Amino acid sequence: GDGGESFTGGGNTLDFPPPDHLKIYFDRLLVEAVRKYSIACATDEIIAVKEWNEYFRSASDRIPRSTKMNEEVIRDPHQALRSILHCSLFVGFHPDQATEPVVDLAIYLRKPFAVVPCCVFPSEFPDRRLSQNNADGDGSAEEMRVRTYDNFVCYLKRKHEKMRVAELPFDELGGSTARRTVLYMIPEDYI
Repeated sequence: GDGGESFTGGGNTLDFPPPDHLKIYFDRLLVEAVRKYSIACATDEIIAVKEWNEYFRSASDRIPRSTKMNEEVIRDPHQALRSILHCSLFVGFHPDQATEPVVDLAIYLRKPFAVVPCCVFPSEFPDRRLSQNNADGDGSAEEMRVRTYDNFVCYLKRKHEKMRVAELPFDELGGSTARRTVLYMIPEDYI
């Protein structure tokens, strides 16, 4: 092949290139930095690049030392930005605190994505709110904090009207039920 790995399954051999992993903290600050870069590029690309470089330096400082030693870490801010802007798909499988930023960035960049949310972390994200119709039937809505897994899936789904939901085809692992709900969007959903 082209330097990629081979996978043999069911008698078929597939060649595919190795993935380009972006190992920086995927958080709301990353989403905001990409938004600021996109907006600043419209008026002054030099300032946009400078601001991105500053963000990337601060984000890189938050990476644990053990991860920084990994040769797969993207250290160049321009390569990181290119990887983000030109990726063909965002994927998060049980991405913990990065779940919402993966969804937000993919929607902002109009990129296909698939996330399988896991933990909700309500104490880390107390501002997540979900509107619910009042039981009075008067048409008013009541806001409640997102605290449960089902609330979190509903909260994420409300970020885009065309977001899809499916269940991955696996059952219990190790005696407990693994999270298997996948939220996703494909390119056609942005049209």
